[in-house]
Amino acid sequence: MTRLEPKGKVMGQAFMDEINKIFAPLMPRMPNYRYWTIPKDWKKTRYVFGWTTQRDRKGKFYAFKYRELKNGDWTLIKKVAFGRRRIAKARSSKWHDKYYGDKTT
Repeated sequence: MTRLEPKGKVMGQAFMDEINKIFAPLMPRMPNYRYWTIPKDWKKTRYVFGWTTQRDRKGKFYAFKYRELKNGDWTLIKKVAFGRRRIAKARSSKWHDKYYGDKTT
């Protein structure tokens, strides 16, 4: 007797996995990103500076800046597109160093 679904999965799950593989490239998703840390003893307005590590649908990498709100949420302040990842990383590093100086953790 042959088994159609992988061991440990419910019968419909294998079918849904195949459907997801087919439609995954068509679904929008946010590219992976990295960010610089905030100094632990920082008391002023908290910003996060980061960059994407994967291209988006337009083939661009981004450097971005988020600000922490009083309720703990984060809001996007600035986003700039670049053709190369290392340039996006360098720009976010420049923003981070300008705001926080040498106080990195």
